[in-house]
Amino acid sequence: ELWDLSVSELDASYQYNYNQLLPVFPYSENDGYLNYKEEMDKTIEKLATVISKHPASDWVDDSYLLMAKALFVKRDYENAINTLEYLTTKYSPGYLEKVENNRIKPEKKKKKDRWKKLGKEEDQGPKVTRYVPGNQYDVYDGRIVDKLPAFYEALIWIAHTYTLSENYIFAELALDRFEKYDLPMRIKRLEYPVRALWNIKRQNYSEASNNLKDAIDSSVDHYEKARYAFIRGQIAINKKDYTTARKAFEDCIGFNPRYEMVFAAQIKEIEIQALSGDDGEKVQKSLERMLEDGKNTEYFDKIYFAMARLAMENNRLADAEEFFQKAIQNSTGDEGQLAESYYQLAEMNYNRKDYLDAKYYFDSTLMFMNKSDDRYFYVESN
Repeated sequence: ELWDLSVSELDASYQYNYNQLLPVFPYSENDGYLNYKEEMDKTIEKLATVISKHPASDWVDDSYLLMAKALFVKRDYENAINTLEYLTTKYSPGYLEKVENNRIKPEKKKKKDRWKKLGKEEDQGPKVTRYVPGNQYDVYDGRIVDKLPAFYEALIWIAHTYTLSENYIFAELALDRFEKYDLPMRIKRLEYPVRALWNIKRQNYSEASNNLKDAIDSSVDHYEKARYAFIRGQIAINKKDYTTARKAFEDCIGFNPRYEMVFAAQIKEIEIQALSGDDGEKVQKSLERMLEDGKNTEYFDKIYFAMARLAMENNRLADAEEFFQKAIQNSTGDEGQLAESYYQLAEMNYNRKDYLDAKYYFDSTLMFMNKSDDRYFYVESN
C-alpha cells in the first residue's frame, strides 16, 4: 500500500511538458521522489521483517521484488539491481525445483481410512475449498495456480532498472529472457512499456512506437493508454508521418484522459494541419477559436505558443516573437511551458545576433528548464 500510494502520487504530480516527448513512466522522471524516501525506507523495513521472520514463506520472493521496487523509486539503482539479481538467482524456477528434488522428505504415516470402516463412500469426507478470485488464476508449469513466482516480474524490473542506468545490453538480456516464458497477459503486459522505454533511450523510435501499440492493446488503465497514444503521436510527428500522428492523437482523446492532455492532443492535431500543408489562415482561426473558449483560460500560454510555432513555420518571425511573449505573459506557472517559450525567444535573438537579449532569455530559460533536458548544458553555456 505504501509503494502503490507513493507511485500513484508521483504519477499524478508529474508536470507534463507536451512540447517534449512524454515519459513512459512519469513517476520515475518525477524529481519529487525525494519526498517519498521515508515511505520507501519504511516499506523496505517492513519487507525485511517479513523475510527474517518467515524465511520459508511463499511471499519471500515477492518481498525481495517489492524491496527492489522501493529502491528503484529512491533511484538507488545499484542496490535495486543487486536485490533483483539475488531474487532471480535464488528463486528461479529451475533452482527451486532442484532444491525441492534434493530435499529429504520424511516418510508419511499411512492414515486409516475410517470412512471405509464405517461403510461410507470415499467422497463423503469433509471437503475444504480455498476461495481465490477467478481472475487471479494462472497456468504455471502445467498447473493452475493462484500465485506466480516473483521471478518473472523481477526480469522486467531488471530490464527497467538497467535501462535507466543506461546499461542497455543487460536490459536486453533480461527482456529476451522474459520472452522465453509463456505467461498470462497480466504479467506479459508489463513488458511492452519497458521495452518501449528501452527503444526510446536507444533512439529506436519505430520499434518504440510498435511497443507502445502493444502496451495500449494490453493495458487496462485508460490514463496509461492515453499517455502511450500521445507518445506515439509525438514520435509520428517527428517522423513526419502525419496520418499516423493524427490517428494517435484521436485515440488519445478517445481514451478520455484528464482535460489537460485532451487539450494538448487537440493542439497537436492543429499543428499537424499546419505541418501537412493545410491553409495557414484556417489553422490560425482554429487556434483563435480555442482562445474564445472559456474553459481554455488556463491554457492560453499553450495556445499562444502553438500560434508562435505556426508563425515560425510561415516565416513570420515578428508575429512569432509577439506570440511567445504572450505565452509568457499568460503563464499559469507551468515551468516546462515557460522554459520552452523563453528558449525559443533566446534562440531567435541569438540567431539575429542580438546577444544581450539572448543572454537574458537563456538565463530565464535556465530558471525553469529541467536539468535532465538534453538542451540544458547548451543553454547553460550561453
